[in-house]
Amino acid sequence: MKKIKKKARGLFVKIFARTWLQPFFKKLHWISLRGMNYGGGHSPHDSGEIFFLNDVKNRISGPITLFDVGANIGQYALLANKVFNSHCIIYSFEPTNFAYSALKKHTERVYRGC
Repeated sequence: MKKIKKKARGLFVKIFARTWLQPFFKKLHWISLRGMNYGGGHSPHDSGEIFFLNDVKNRISGPITLFDVGANIGQYALLANKVFNSHCIIYSFEPTNFAYSALKKHTERVYRGC
């Protein structure tokens, strides 16, 4: 079985390891990553999080507590606050100093005492 895999790998490399095919494989890689939703997470509008928040809102009545771990600059927290009409408590965590400063700046009108 190992010999067959080794031969198949060698044949694959022999056929497809060509410089002129690199642009094709780069595009295929980009499409694959987007298909797995990599690269869309930086924006809640592209990642399906709006659908999730609205679904939670329709299923749960009353106030809700959310944890935004890796909050970046606060896009998700602001979106959640908007969806739940301020009837939620959001705890945002961001370990990097630069992003944390931006998080505080972007959410200061919503958060008090951060």
